[in-house]
Amino acid sequence: MWPRKDKSDKQSSVAVPAGPLPATLVNEVDGTELILVPEGGFLRGSLPSQGDPDERPRREIYLHAFYVARHPVTNKQYRKFLE
Repeated sequence: MWPRKDKSDKQSSVAVPAGPLPATLVNEVDGTELILVPEGGFLRGSLPSQGDPDERPRREIYLHAFYVARHPVTNKQYRKFLE
């Protein structure tokens, strides 16, 4: 369960089955389609000759898998979240 930020007793939830993570999920409350961003590493930052000083040093960052909405949140979905 993902707790709502409004501290009400209502909660948004997405059922994640045991085992390998599915490529897509649907939020049962508002129908939002979520897509899996697989875990892995990437290089963040700039090479010494590029970018701003606060973008250095370049380093590898590792993120665990997570889900993100396929489409931006609509005003209608946000309104429903606030109810």
